[in-house]
Formats: sequence, structure tokens, C-alpha cells
Amino acid sequence: MLDVDGFETPHGYTLIDKHENWARVCDQLTQAPAVRELVVQRPARPS
Repeated sequence: MLDVDGFETPHGYTLIDKHENWARVCDQLTQAPAVRELVVQRPARPS
């Protein structure tokens, strides 16, 4: 499936709730402070 801007959604999702170790890793990543931050802006669309 393609999004309007041409971004293709990823395939092969992993259900985190079924994998305790991956759930722990994700929890640690989301609770840690951000080391870097990058703001991405879309380029202006030609008219």
C-alpha cells in the first residue's frame, strides 16, 4: 500500500506484546531522553 506522498508502509510487523524481551527494549528506548533531535520539513511543492 502506498501513501499519498509515495511512502510505502513497512511489511512484517512484530507484535511487541507477544515478545517480552522486545517489549522491554521498546520501553527502555521510549523512556530514555532523546540524544539527538532532527526536525524534517517537506520540500515546497511546485505550483
